[in-house]
Amino acid sequence: MPVGLVLEGGGMRGAYTAGVLEAFTDRQIAFPYVIGVSAGALNATAFVSGQPGRTRRVLVDYCQDPRLLSVQNMMITGSLFGYDFIFNQIAAEHALIDYDGLHRSPVTMLAGATDCATGEEVWYGKEHIGPGRTDVLAASCSVPFVSKVVEYEGRPLLDGACVCPIPVEKSMEDGNALNVIVLTKHFSHEKKIGYPLGMIKSVYGRFPKLVEALSRSNGIYNDQVRLCRRLEKEGKAVVIQPPASLMVSTYEKDPKVLNDLADRGYADGEAKLKEVRALLSRGV
Repeated sequence: MPVGLVLEGGGMRGAYTAGVLEAFTDRQIAFPYVIGVSAGALNATAFVSGQPGRTRRVLVDYCQDPRLLSVQNMMITGSLFGYDFIFNQIAAEHALIDYDGLHRSPVTMLAGATDCATGEEVWYGKEHIGPGRTDVLAASCSVPFVSKVVEYEGRPLLDGACVCPIPVEKSMEDGNALNVIVLTKHFSHEKKIGYPLGMIKSVYGRFPKLVEALSRSNGIYNDQVRLCRRLEKEGKAVVIQPPASLMVSTYEKDPKVLNDLADRGYADGEAKLKEVRALLSRGV
C-alpha cells in the first residue's frame, strides 16, 4: 500500500511547506510519490531533486526583489510573479536546480495545472521539467487574474489550484491509499467567498469551461479540505498544517515573516515524524 506526499500551493506561503520538507530530508523521510500544485509543485521539485532548502532560500532572499513579485512585473509581462526570473535567472545564477538529481530520483513526481479550454486538471511528470523547460512549473503557479495564460504542448494552462488545490484525490486515484498532506493554511480557513462571476467572464470569457470551474473554486477547495479532515480521522492521512492563528498572505514580502514561517514548518514537520513514520510503515 504506497504512501503519497501531497503538497498544497499558496504562493509565498510555500515557505511553510519548504520547512516541513527540510525536516523530512534531515530525518531521511522519503516517499515513492510526490504531487503538488502551484507553490506545492515547486516544493515537490526541490524535494525530489534533494534540494528542499532551495525554496526557503529563494523566497527569503528574493521576496523583496521586484523581479520576483511586483506590480511592475504585471505591467511588463502580464504576471505579478516574475517566472523567468524565478525559473531561469535565479536558477542559473544563484540557486541552481539539480535537474540531474531530479531525473535520477526513482520518485514519481507530478505537477498540476488547469487546462483553460476544458476547465479540468492536467498532470505533468518530471520528464517535462529541465534546463530551459520550466513552462509546466510556471503554468502550475500562474494564479488567475494576476498571471498570463501559459501555452504548453498546445494547451492554454493556468494554476493547478484553480480546480485541484489539494491534490489528494489524484494521489488516491494513482494508488496511494495513505497520504501525508502538507497544507499552507489551517483547516479552519475555509473559503466563503469565490471569484465574482462578472470578473471571471470579463477576463476569461473565451474559456467558458474555465469560467465554470473558477465560479466553483471556493466550493472545490472546501470539499478538498473536508476530504483531508475525513482521511485524517480515518487514519488514512497525516495532515501537517500551520496553526489557525498563523495566516500569511499569498504575496508576503517580509523576509523575516517567511523565514519564521519556514521555521514553523520545520518544527511542525518534526512534531509529526512519529505519525509519518507509522504511516510509511503501513505502506511497506
